Amino acid sequence: MQPLIIEASINESVPKSVNPHVPYGPDEAVADAVACVRAGASIIHYHARDPVTGENEWEAGTATYLRFYRALRAECPDILVYPTQRGSLPERTTHLFELARDPEEGLELATVDVFPTGGLSRDDSSATAALIAELRRHHVAFSIGVRTIGHMRHVANYHAQGLLGPVLVLKIFWNDHEIGPVPGMRGLQMYLDSVPDGVRCEWFNTVYDGRPDRTTLRTTSMLAAAVGGHIRTGIGENPELDERRGARAYTNVDHVRMAVDLGVLAGRDIATPAVARTILGMPPRAAGSAPAGITDRSG
Repeated sequence: MQPLIIEASINESVPKSVNPHVPYGPDEAVADAVACVRAGASIIHYHARDPVTGENEWEAGTATYLRFYRALRAECPDILVYPTQRGSLPERTTHLFELARDPEEGLELATVDVFPTGGLSRDDSSATAALIAELRRHHVAFSIGVRTIGHMRHVANYHAQGLLGPVLVLKIFWNDHEIGPVPGMRGLQMYLDSVPDGVRCEWFNTVYDGRPDRTTLRTTSMLAAAVGGHIRTGIGENPELDERRGARAYTNVDHVRMAVDLGVLAGRDIATPAVARTILGMPPRAAGSAPAGITDRSG
């Protein structure tokens, strides 16, 4: 099997009162992200947050993101790193394209969740489809997040419209409550059987809002490592894993090391950022340079 890609979701919206190790502002986040990369992560997902209150800055966070990215890239030049956004509506994604137009950093990667607002038809006008088209226009790669099997019908529709490239990067979000299929092999096969024909799919196991008293993150990450998927982990989404709280709570580095151990048990190498780029169909990034094609971006 090809090498295992590990993504660290380092903060999301988790407050320090839940896990004191969660980073808020860019300075805390850089130190944490560098440690995660050195432990084996090749992708970092970061929410721009106020360094004191921890409040999400959302579409107002461009300056925070750039400060974080530039400091992180000084230590890890080819790391893949990407922001968040509150859905797909244009007024909530302005920071993505501000980042994409930055002449030094640019934006290589984004995430798109299947939350259509305009319905589905042969001429789908949903905000999600429009966001995908705009990301493609700015030469930004993206993953698509799905939370229930019906979301794969939307993915198939985007493919039919020519909105997907040759590699579909799929984030499968498992939930410990009542959303989507029961986490496990049967549910996973339902997703993979729904991937459009002729599309190579690289998928990431993701447990969102995992319950601390369950082993869902471990068992589904083990499944991903064993059958050829990739792992997204971190305290941003599972801050109290194994019911460890306060100073005893796991760190992001602990999460990455757990994922590395699973990859080793499955007989897989751990992808470096350069290898992850190849697997995901993304160009290399030379030290000190903007992404390939940055000079062609406009809008």
